[in-house]
Amino acid sequence: MTDEYTLQSDDEQFEHAISHAQMMWRLSYKHECERRHAKMRFNEAIANEALEAQAEQERLDARQLAAAEANEAERQRKRDINAQFWHNIKSVVLVITLAAIAVYTLIHFA
Repeated sequence: MTDEYTLQSDDEQFEHAISHAQMMWRLSYKHECERRHAKMRFNEAIANEALEAQAEQERLDARQLAAAEANEAERQRKRDINAQFWHNIKSVVLVITLAAIAVYTLIHFA
């Protein structure tokens, strides 16, 4: 058997080597592009997960804020009711005190 390269001329061997090198470069480039696309898809998936996590955190924060505002509104309502109750008690005590002073004055100076 004879070697394939021995039958070819030097020019043919050179063209074959160039063609082979170009083919290998194209394959290398294709693999690099595929690797970059895979990395971009991975990064995109990570970014989507991060966006979803951020959106979920914002929803949780909104719920917590709404709950805190509801709790504060309830505390304020209780404070208002308490203040109104003590204002009413103060008014009743004032009226009773004035009535007692009036009765005392009428009894002792009449």
